[in-house]
Amino acid sequence: MSRPEARLAPWGIALSCVLALGAYASAFTAGGASVGSAVALALATALLIAAFVALGVGQGGFRRGPVLLAVATILLVVGGGISAALLIGAPEGPGAPLYGGLPAGAALVLYGVGLVPALVVPLLYAWGFEAEDEE
Repeated sequence: MSRPEARLAPWGIALSCVLALGAYASAFTAGGASVGSAVALALATALLIAAFVALGVGQGGFRRGPVLLAVATILLVVGGGISAALLIGAPEGPGAPLYGGLPAGAALVLYGVGLVPALVVPLLYAWGFEAEDEE
């Protein structure tokens, strides 16, 4: 593991495990799990995905810029999107506005967290490959 992102990836994996453990442990407190623990679990999930991407591309053969952009996209869109959906809360009732036929939180998760990374991250990943010289 020669590249910095590959050396930092195990730390990201460990941190995500600690965040997830704390989020799950909060369910055993007197008040039960809070929205903060759900947000911590969402961020742990995003960090785990980003750390595995960094670990996979850290061996070389990739340009650093597109890979870091893909990792940042994962962290921001997945972690931020799920956290925002959790903080939005449940819809107000039958008169609540719909976005693409879904309540705000569900639309954010489906269209933002599901669709954006599915379109953007593979393109950044492919752009990050270094050209190999053919001989």
